[in-house]
Amino acid sequence: MRPLTPIDWPQIKESVTGLPIGSSILTYDSIESTNDLAKHYLESGSDEGLLIFAEQQTQGRGRLGRQWVSLPGLGMYFSFILRPELSPEKLPLLTLMAGLALVSTISAYCPQNTKVKWPNDVLIYGKKVCGILCELCTSGSKPGIVVGIGINVNHTQDHFPTEIKSLATSIALEKSDSINRTELLSSLILSLNREYLSLQSEGGESRLLKNWSKHTNLWGRHVSLTKAGTVYSGKATRLDSFGNLIIRDESGQETAFNGGEVSFRKDSNF
Repeated sequence: MRPLTPIDWPQIKESVTGLPIGSSILTYDSIESTNDLAKHYLESGSDEGLLIFAEQQTQGRGRLGRQWVSLPGLGMYFSFILRPELSPEKLPLLTLMAGLALVSTISAYCPQNTKVKWPNDVLIYGKKVCGILCELCTSGSKPGIVVGIGINVNHTQDHFPTEIKSLATSIALEKSDSINRTELLSSLILSLNREYLSLQSEGGESRLLKNWSKHTNLWGRHVSLTKAGTVYSGKATRLDSFGNLIIRDESGQETAFNGGEVSFRKDSNF
C-alpha cells in the first residue's frame, strides 16, 4: 500500500466553500468525542454546518452506548451540527440522509456490494465499514441535531480488536490499497451537502427514502430486530414516510420500528 499522508485541510475547506455542512471546520489531534464537543457548540448557539474532526477519539461511541475504536491517522471521525426544518418524528431521516451520502461516496472506491443497513451502518460484503450516530439536542437557545460519523479508512485486520475482526472492514482492505483521506473526505462532505439540500427541497423526503432503499439488501429478507431487550422477527418490507423499518410477521401483520438492532436470520423458511 502507498504511505499514509495527513489530510490537506486548506484543500478541504476550499472544496466546500459556500456550502452549509463544513461552513466552519475545527480539527483536533485527539479529543474524547466529536459528538460531545459538537453538542457543546450547538448548545452554545453555534451556526449550522460547524464540523468537528478528530484524528483520534479516546471515548468515541456508536449506537447503544458501544465503543467506537478511533485509531489516529487511519480513519475519519467527525461530527457536524444541523438545524433542519423537520418535524421531530421525521428527524430519523437525517440518519438515512447521512447513510445515503456515505454509501454513494464509498461505492466510488468499493463498487461491489457496498450497502446501507438500517438504521445507521454501511457494510461492504456484510462487514461494517462505518457508522452514524445522530443525537437530538434540545437544550440551549437553538435546538438542533448532531450527526456523528466514523469510518474505517486505512485500517488493516490487525487494527481491529479480536472480538470484531470478523465483523469489521475498511475501505483500504476492500480496495487492497491505501486511501487518500483528503479526497475521500472532500467527496463525502460534498455528498452530505447534496443530500441535505435535496432533503429540504420539494419532494426531498420521498426522494431520500427511494434512493436509500436502492442501496440496501434488506427487502424480502427474514430479519430479527432487537429493541429494549425484546426480539421481533419477520420479513423486512420497506421504510415508511418517517424512515421507520416495516417488518411483516408470519401472520402477515406489519409493524413499524423507529429503532433497534437488525440481524439477518438464516434459520427460517418464512
